[in-house]
Amino acid sequence: MCLLKFNGNKIYQIHGSNELTHPSLSCRILSVDISKHQISLSLAQHPTIEDQHVIKRLKHISYIPKDQKNISKAMFLMRKEKVKQKLGSIIKEFKVSGCVIGWPLEPTGQPGAACGRVLHLLDYLAGK
Repeated sequence: MCLLKFNGNKIYQIHGSNELTHPSLSCRILSVDISKHQISLSLAQHPTIEDQHVIKRLKHISYIPKDQKNISKAMFLMRKEKVKQKLGSIIKEFKVSGCVIGWPLEPTGQPGAACGRVLHLLDYLAGK
């Protein structure tokens, strides 16, 4: 699992979770599950007395259609940019403070191709 913090248009990786241990009432965390075909999103916020249901599932972001086997580099970059724009608008709309990224390990506990896909997209989102 990787914890990220958003500040304006920049994304910072937080190695320890100390920065988010004392959240304010407006603190929101975005859970991101990156798979081969889509990116699933859930939003959590600090509970209030009136509202104890604090997790909201958001509409997923399509990544690569299941029926599309081969994709050109230009099309792949376009899809990554679309994901970046959608995530950016969600982060601004909901005032997201940080993000938890799912880390899909193999049954043996080792990283595999799915972890590579996550890393490639995160590198793109971070502008590396």
